[in-house]
Amino acid sequence: MCNEVYNNILPLVFKDGQRLKLYKFGIFIIDDIVEHLGYNLYGNKWKEILDILIKFTLHDKFFLRHAAVWGIGKFCENTPNEIFVNYKDLIYEILIKAYNIPKGKEKKRLYDSQRDNIISALGRYIKFQFPVIDTNVALVSWLDMLPLIEDDE
Repeated sequence: MCNEVYNNILPLVFKDGQRLKLYKFGIFIIDDIVEHLGYNLYGNKWKEILDILIKFTLHDKFFLRHAAVWGIGKFCENTPNEIFVNYKDLIYEILIKAYNIPKGKEKKRLYDSQRDNIISALGRYIKFQFPVIDTNVALVSWLDMLPLIEDDE
């Protein structure tokens, strides 16, 4: 069933020009695949999954960034180190770019919440991928981003 959703539904959801709520729905599905099904079941689609998350991590709509960057954090958590080494620089750069996207018309609380997700994703990047990343650089960036503002977990 999961392959049916991935192969037949997600391509329709992520079609160019789709409604933003459908994009968000699709990101939630991708997030769940990354968190619950993981690399062992979807390793052959892992780069494709990352590409989708990256696309929306830099989106101009904060609620799409919010959902996608959460998935990036789970990607960092659930990718084997020997595979992650291929994505480490790209993910670090994307998280820094996403963090530096200025606030738009959204409420400050919502903007801060998606920034907290970025900080959390960078924390997962460090915690789970420390053997293959430059922890000195990543830790400085992470500490500069703190404190979390909206996330109370």
